[in-house]
Amino acid sequence: MADIFSVEIEPKVGKADLLMGAESCYEDDRPDGLIDPIEKWIHEQRLKFGEVFKNAKAVVATAVLELFEQYHGQEGANASKDLLLAGGPKSKFSRIAIIGGGPAGVHMAYTLSQAGFKNLTIFEKTDRVGGKSCSFTQEDGMVQEMGTCYLSPDYAEIKQLLAKYECDDQARVIGRTVWDADKPAPQGVDFQQWLNAEIAKACKSNHLVALRLLQECVHYIRNHHRLFGRYEGFLMAEPSAETLKELNCSIDDYLTEIDCNSLKPIFKLAYTMQGYGYIEHTPALYGLLWVTPKLLVGLVEQLKVRSQLPDKHCEAGTHERSITILKAGWGKLWESIVRDESLGIECRMNVDIAKPIVRDENGVSITYHTRRRVQDGTTMTALATEEKFDFLVVAAPMQNILPLLDDKEDEQRLFSGLRAATFVTTLCNYLPPKKNTEKAVDSWLGNVSIERPPFSVWTSRDSHHVRHKDGQLEPIKRPELHASMVVYQYADLDSAVVDAEAEASRAFKQHYAQHIPGGSPLEIVRIEKRTVWPYFPRHSQSALCDGILWRLLKRQGEYSTWYTGAATCFESVNAITNYNQMLVNAWAEQLEASKAAAAVPSGPLPARVSSV
Repeated sequence: MADIFSVEIEPKVGKADLLMGAESCYEDDRPDGLIDPIEKWIHEQRLKFGEVFKNAKAVVATAVLELFEQYHGQEGANASKDLLLAGGPKSKFSRIAIIGGGPAGVHMAYTLSQAGFKNLTIFEKTDRVGGKSCSFTQEDGMVQEMGTCYLSPDYAEIKQLLAKYECDDQARVIGRTVWDADKPAPQGVDFQQWLNAEIAKACKSNHLVALRLLQECVHYIRNHHRLFGRYEGFLMAEPSAETLKELNCSIDDYLTEIDCNSLKPIFKLAYTMQGYGYIEHTPALYGLLWVTPKLLVGLVEQLKVRSQLPDKHCEAGTHERSITILKAGWGKLWESIVRDESLGIECRMNVDIAKPIVRDENGVSITYHTRRRVQDGTTMTALATEEKFDFLVVAAPMQNILPLLDDKEDEQRLFSGLRAATFVTTLCNYLPPKKNTEKAVDSWLGNVSIERPPFSVWTSRDSHHVRHKDGQLEPIKRPELHASMVVYQYADLDSAVVDAEAEASRAFKQHYAQHIPGGSPLEIVRIEKRTVWPYFPRHSQSALCDGILWRLLKRQGEYSTWYTGAATCFESVNAITNYNQMLVNAWAEQLEASKAAAAVPSGPLPARVSSV
């Protein structure tokens, strides 16, 4: 009998209907009398290869999606196509100040250095770099992520950086148990079971649930290509006015409109649970920016292949195609970059901007204080220092930095409509520790709803159980210590107008008093760390439909200023690094073009002298 894993899945293998016209149907004994070509093709393969295909259909499903992404749709372009910035550093020796030492600021400094810019200074308010990439090391050496956590399949540039700085040791996140959000339950359900039930509920049918999901994935990819074409990078080229008008709705409404209701549970996992907002309230454009065809293919593989195939079929290329965590933590990457002396980056920590930054024809003037701790533990603030720079990069959260910029009315209008939500992460010790048979992640997905109270507990992750080596759990280095987990809570509220820490603490205690995974007593021994993140400042629906992301891009460089970070595009390391690279590349090309134009002689050419 042929082995399905040896069969090449290519467009020429009788899947023309699938790749070019998946809406055609033929009759079957289904209640509605219709069947999608995907179902037809998979049925044909089962007849051809027998029972071995039953276990392999998840691999085939993923191959189908990848082929559809690769071969279907018109070529598109990303936002860098024909991009002309309003300005940038005038020379490679310009003094450049970068406000903010999070991923946006550190990566911008790295990218400018790689492009040959020599004088780079980061100003960071806290005593560490990394911003929301906050990796906390416990007594036993275990690294717990309090912010940035997962590495996705499409983080191409980040993966190169991780390899360069030897931070790329990864672990797959295997296993998630879903618990009832309304009452204590002695037993949870496997995430795959929950997902199947949610998809069946979303499409109001239990018939061929997995294949319906596959069909709607293809339909979503087709629509993504129709709107934007196929493009590399994070931000696509500016969509047409008609496209932006079509996307003048929520993610939820858009998925309903294109008849992709079974994808709503996928978006709940991939979008809402990352802290990006409820799909019922979030503009559709943000959803399409984040859930690209490539990400969707990776998610389907993660959800379907890992749960259905033997280990020997899912180990190869695992880290290339799966969602993973970094064993050393994200924080190590940004610290390694700043410490790299070859880059020539100066980083000033514990800095407070003392008065509004002045930008005029003479350049950029920054007045700041530096804080430092003395031996008795108190903090001393140095006298204000004023420094002159040639160019400014704003990489701090815009809602925080706007009051610290000299008043530019149009600049204020661009960013004044931003609205952030609040994400809270709590690292706590608990007893008793998980058993080896238990899953690494516990989720209360019923709480991931706009109808639930703010700061409801969504999920927890036990990093000891995430760490895998050769398929086995790594032993806890200090077994006498308590087990620990990171708990995630979310509120669609601005942390500036609510006592987020108090509200999150109250909801945390209430949750673990009522919801005990497995039904056995769970004792929270100690809270090691709690972090409140103002998360993903988003533009309004009307601003997005007015093309604000691309208007902002074209204005980059006005007032001797670039902006980077979540407000310019998206709250994602991948989005931010792509955006930084796009700005620096575009400006480097403009500088070279200007230099070439200046080298061309002006005026009439000199008369040719005869050699005779």
